[in-house]
Amino acid sequence: MAFYDNTLRMRFLKKMLLAIAAILALACLKILFIRLFPSSSIFHYNVFSSLQFLLLLWAVFTGILETLAWTGSPPRKARIRSLTVFLLLVALGDLTCTWLLYHPGSIPAKWRWGFEYYYANYQRNIMQYDKKLATYDTSLFYRWKAGNRGLFRNFEFSDSVFTNDMGFRNKQISMDSVKLICLGDSYTVGWGVGQEEAYPQQLEKIIKEPVLNTGVSSYGTAREVESIRHLDTRNVDRIIIEYSNNDAEENEAYLRNNYRLLISPQRVYDSICNEVKWSTVYFPGKCICTLGKLMLGQTLKSFAKDRQAPDTTEMDPGKWGARDARTFIEVLKRSGWNFDKLQVIVFNIDQETDSLISFVPELSRQLDAPENKYFFKDHLHLLSIAGLLTPADRYVMDPHLRPSGQKKIAQALAQALNALHPISPTPSGTQGNSVPAPAPGNPPPGKLPSPHRGR
Repeated sequence: MAFYDNTLRMRFLKKMLLAIAAILALACLKILFIRLFPSSSIFHYNVFSSLQFLLLLWAVFTGILETLAWTGSPPRKARIRSLTVFLLLVALGDLTCTWLLYHPGSIPAKWRWGFEYYYANYQRNIMQYDKKLATYDTSLFYRWKAGNRGLFRNFEFSDSVFTNDMGFRNKQISMDSVKLICLGDSYTVGWGVGQEEAYPQQLEKIIKEPVLNTGVSSYGTAREVESIRHLDTRNVDRIIIEYSNNDAEENEAYLRNNYRLLISPQRVYDSICNEVKWSTVYFPGKCICTLGKLMLGQTLKSFAKDRQAPDTTEMDPGKWGARDARTFIEVLKRSGWNFDKLQVIVFNIDQETDSLISFVPELSRQLDAPENKYFFKDHLHLLSIAGLLTPADRYVMDPHLRPSGQKKIAQALAQALNALHPISPTPSGTQGNSVPAPAPGNPPPGKLPSPHRGR
């Protein structure tokens, strides 16, 4: 019996050694493929690391089965049985994980972070890096294709995208009839919702006048302003700006470069498009292996963190908020807009999670400064959306808004527009910088942007 037990242990040991040797060989191949094919490095890294993870699981799982469950079977039959069970479990696990991605409401809360990370980095289509929808632009890095039709889909939605001759996700419209323009990023363009469900289009129905939606995913304030410079805006008297906290990075780069956008060459844009395309390519076992690696890594990290001294450093919210508000104001001061004839409403789409940056209170404070009140003529208004959106207004894995959230934003903006006083030919009196809150109802273009920044 002791001899038989030793034989089983030797088989287990040989299997582990074989797996380790194969894992090391795959590590070398992984490095080679990443160097040879940099545009698909994310895909090849994930493929080879998933194979390494599978080999480790195979050695441990089948070794335990052969040692404990099928000790009486011939070695060859035991190996075939254990391998069959292992492959069936991997296939079942991959199918289950894929099903959960399409039904994210069923994902257990403690696993949701892993699925969100997997979606954001390995399976998410990104609107601005889809060449069926967007194209390189020498002044803005990318823009929507003009007069185009396409489909944008992810696990939680699938929507048609139509652009007009000006290259905006908007119906054909004459600038002679436009008095209101909406600037913003993916929330404004309507990432994840139908063409008429984006808040600019819903706002148009509420106020019953034309609204031009110029939103483009991942644009910061600097590019949003630049994107409408070529338009004839003589009749425009109101502009709505949707601000996102990651606009600050682009705005700062714009200021540092003497108020000019730094635009990367087309090869950079093409490279990012390829990275995004390759990162979404499926291979058998991709979902279960990638999630398994993430869960294992997080478990080991948490285990190590529990044995480290806690981090007592804290971020100063006022510091970051003051910086971001200052750069935002400086971008608008360089916009060339005539604030004698123009009223602007700005809201922060990230206000619900703004406690670490505090952009909204800092912007409100700085707008009250005499020099800013004088420059903007009290025509720059801050709309607070605190308490407006609920978790049900956002997708589960994707941070963007469902149609219900877009509708709430449109209703809040309609109330804010109604609260504005008409601009008189000669400015008189004072007007507050903030609009009362309604009842609850991008990478710098000069740097290599992250391919997974979707905003």
